[in-house]
Amino acid sequence: YYYQLHSQGAWGSGDKETFTQGAVVLGNPFWQVKRNAVMLTPGEIHYGSGIWQADPELDWKSNQKKTGKREIPITTTMFAHLNRVKFDTRRLSSLLDELTSETKEGEKEWSRIWGPDYSSVVKKAGYDLEKVIWEEAIKATCEHSLLDECERIRNYYDTVFRQDA
Repeated sequence: YYYQLHSQGAWGSGDKETFTQGAVVLGNPFWQVKRNAVMLTPGEIHYGSGIWQADPELDWKSNQKKTGKREIPITTTMFAHLNRVKFDTRRLSSLLDELTSETKEGEKEWSRIWGPDYSSVVKKAGYDLEKVIWEEAIKATCEHSLLDECERIRNYYDTVFRQDA
């Protein structure tokens, strides 16, 4: 019951509230970030939606210098929380199934996790975050393995990220 009270019905209640309550019980200091999370990609929620989360240290420091305004200063982003896509390197083939669609001509095509408008993610992160995630996933999954699915994973990477280069 406590998690629902703390999260007020928001998605993903449970884990985050545990940290705060644990700090209270142990008498340790804690900080609840004031800056709201922001959608990773603009527009409606879709399969690859995620959220940018503020750097808690900068959020804390900027809120110590209150000016009397109610506006919360913008802090840098620390995390890109993939709250909808579960990027499990043991099941990348299943993720590729989710990223496969059929064109009007009946051909299969792959898409990026965050859709075709990935430029906002690149701008915010300062680099192509999704490309780097896939590079690390390929290293973790296929660098020392002969898994059958590795050819498909590398083909996806080459197809999707070479066309954007």
